[in-house]
Amino acid sequence: RVDNGEDPQEELTGHRKAITVADFCDVYLAATKRGAIRTRRGRPKAESTIYSDIGRIQHHIKPVLGKKRVRDVTKRDIAEFIAKVERGATAKDPKAEVLARGESWKTEKAKSRTIVKGGAGTAARTTGLLSGIFAYAVECGIREDNPVHGAKRAKSRKRDVLLMPNELQRIGAALAKLEA
Repeated sequence: RVDNGEDPQEELTGHRKAITVADFCDVYLAATKRGAIRTRRGRPKAESTIYSDIGRIQHHIKPVLGKKRVRDVTKRDIAEFIAKVERGATAKDPKAEVLARGESWKTEKAKSRTIVKGGAGTAARTTGLLSGIFAYAVECGIREDNPVHGAKRAKSRKRDVLLMPNELQRIGAALAKLEA
């Protein structure tokens, strides 16, 4: 092939750039599990975070963007993705779907039912994950840019936490112990 003036590396690069979002999510998860994807603090992601990422990818990212090629995803696609997740277009209840088909609901595990909901919070968290996935795509040379950057996301609601009297006492005791 090289003798004929072909460049196998260019073909390989072209193939990598043609990867779908669904396939690249699998690549991202594999990299996460082996510790190649780090948190902002430079640590590998916790198992619980990886578990949440898997759910967000399976239930929201793959159904909406999975068939698109990573290199072809635009800012408009991301805006449409956010809108779909916010309005609950990716929501589902496996038990309800099975019962609607007239089948019986039986699972191997007692608590294997996962009810998937959408909403602004889900959209914001899933968009954050999607930004990380596309940042990894840029790092791998599959894309030049991250189409999620600059996307309008719902703001997370900050909550006021009111402490109970016994919690205030424990904090006071801990501070007094530290001071001593």
